[in-house]
Amino acid sequence: MPASRVDPAIAEAVERQARAMQELRLRAFPEPNPVADDRPAPIEQARAEQRRQAGISHAAALSRARAERAQRFGAAIMLPQPAPLRTTACSPRTQGCGGSGLHTPRTTKDRRP
Repeated sequence: MPASRVDPAIAEAVERQARAMQELRLRAFPEPNPVADDRPAPIEQARAEQRRQAGISHAAALSRARAERAQRFGAAIMLPQPAPLRTTACSPRTQGCGGSGLHTPRTTKDRRP
């Protein structure tokens, strides 16, 4: 509508109504607090904590089951052995790579006595 046909009182009432609706909307549906980019969102924090707790519970259940099984069969409880470290090209366990980066592990028959 052209500006000459707009009643200023009605325009002011429309603006007041829009502000009131905006305030009611914010009161009913508050804006969530922004989360810093370097922090995970609260839902992700909760999920991570839940996964951590589940992992702890699972490890404890496995430990109890292994102890019960060992007790049942009269075997000693054996602790898991750490995984062996990887070897390098200069290791006696590998055939040298000659600088190519390709390492070939020796078989048992290739080993020296």
